[in-house]
Amino acid sequence: MAGLVLTVRHPGAIALIPASIVATVLAFFISSGSWQALGIWPEPSIIGWTTGFADLANQTATADCLRLGRDVTTCDPYDRAFTPYAILPGSILAAANLGLSATGPLGVGLAALYVITIWVLARAIARNWQRSVPGIILALGMLTAAAITPPALLLIERGQMDIVILALAIAGLAAFSSNKSVAPLLRGAGTLALFFSVILKYFNLGVFAAFLAPRRWSWWALVGIVASVTFLGWNYSDVQLARATAEADGAETGRVMFGVTTLFVTLAVSDPQAFRPPPDQSLPIGLFTVAGILLLLLFTAAWLTAFRRIRLPEPPGVTWYWIVGSAGSVGLPYLLGPSNDYRLILLLPLLAAALAWWGRGGPTGPLLGVSGLLLLGLITNAWMIPNPSGWLMPEPAMIAGELAVASVLAFGLALLVAGWMRPASAYAPRATLQE
Repeated sequence: MAGLVLTVRHPGAIALIPASIVATVLAFFISSGSWQALGIWPEPSIIGWTTGFADLANQTATADCLRLGRDVTTCDPYDRAFTPYAILPGSILAAANLGLSATGPLGVGLAALYVITIWVLARAIARNWQRSVPGIILALGMLTAAAITPPALLLIERGQMDIVILALAIAGLAAFSSNKSVAPLLRGAGTLALFFSVILKYFNLGVFAAFLAPRRWSWWALVGIVASVTFLGWNYSDVQLARATAEADGAETGRVMFGVTTLFVTLAVSDPQAFRPPPDQSLPIGLFTVAGILLLLLFTAAWLTAFRRIRLPEPPGVTWYWIVGSAGSVGLPYLLGPSNDYRLILLLPLLAAALAWWGRGGPTGPLLGVSGLLLLGLITNAWMIPNPSGWLMPEPAMIAGELAVASVLAFGLALLVAGWMRPASAYAPRATLQE
């Protein structure tokens, strides 16, 4: 079987298999509303559908308020705190004369966009595959499993705009690996995509980490960074409000969040199954933040040691941008405090890139290792409530998932650091890998 090497001539057809599986699973959950089967806490539907797409409903209701000249800070149909993230999509929807009544079809549209992104990622894995048939089955199976984990289903159930951010990041980062003869045009479009991903949700500024290494820099990227930072500075009060609304300064367990402190909060609370510590339990969040950063640096050092031992081959094609940009996209909110579990889906480009790199002859240990850790991190997050049988993710699994997420982010950071360790000490020759 080791000699069974597969050269994929029609990667689009093979990539349809994971996309079709994901589409089938999403169609089942959207139509049945059986989100609790995987421990997801669904918001009650107010649109007459089995699935209410609650976060999207906030934006469609905001569109109605904008069109009617009402106070947008009181538009959320679930009476939740106002978040400035609703203004931009609400304004676009209002201009298109779409409102709360369109929430259902728009939610299905977001789910369809998610399926398309899975097809794009699967195609990237299959393209120029050089390993065995069982290898590509394993790789596409891992991507498929990751795409239907609880954080992904929570993302769909809420109708989250992070789906659009994921698509913009994938396309924007891929543009920087394009052929040089058409690079200026594509990189300009990629810069716009990344900029819009930041103004849609401010935390995604970390996606520009992909350009913070020698030979990865670009004047187009500099334009995107300057424009994004200028926008965030101009709207600093909204940035602060968004962070406060998300409770990123609080003490949250791994039950509902991930972040630099959630591991230690989970270990410290008297009830690890709780969403947060009881009011009478004070926790040293500042100390937890320092400990979380040190843990991330420890994992980064471990990855760098592994890279030196095997002389890591240089990532081919789009791989670098997806790994480092994806880790940066999630890494920034990770460092700022607790963040919603569905945001982990922004690590899917990292997973696809690692598996594609492995399929082109990259080192098996670190690439399958980080892929397995990412899958573990996704599987163990977003189990917010007991399923109908009363099962809830146990504390040891929650802790393992938090450690796995930290290790995956450290992998991206280590790859970025290794980019500064050129020439010969960081990478093996790239001749064995296809662009």
